[in-house]
Amino acid sequence: MPTGFPIENHADLSSNYGSRIDPFTKLLTYHAGVDFSAPAGTIIYATGDGRIARTDFDRNNGQYIVIEHAEGFTSKYAHIKRFLIREGEKVKRGQAIAEVGSTGRSTSPHLHYEIAHKGMSINPMMALTKTSQLALIKD
Repeated sequence: MPTGFPIENHADLSSNYGSRIDPFTKLLTYHAGVDFSAPAGTIIYATGDGRIARTDFDRNNGQYIVIEHAEGFTSKYAHIKRFLIREGEKVKRGQAIAEVGSTGRSTSPHLHYEIAHKGMSINPMMALTKTSQLALIKD
């Protein structure tokens, strides 16, 4: 499971997973990830070992990366300013993969981060909380 923290300096959480008010339509919508507010150019990290399955652009996500991890897990990083990797490349947890931007449907620079297991969305905060708990056990 991708359990590393996806952004330099543990940027501020600006939008949670699940139901939220869409900043454009002002309607209640489903948000499949979490958003971290950060200045443009802030480094984004791979949250687990894997392979860059896709680097692409669409009008909602802007520039984005999808990493395939073991056992059917994927992680997605959206609104990217600049890619630091290439599609097909193998990456390690903690490796710099991109820079925060405001591409696509975005109100300001931030990282939109998602985790899925076999195509089903998972709250990324569950993985981040698990990482924090593991760190406490080791200390």
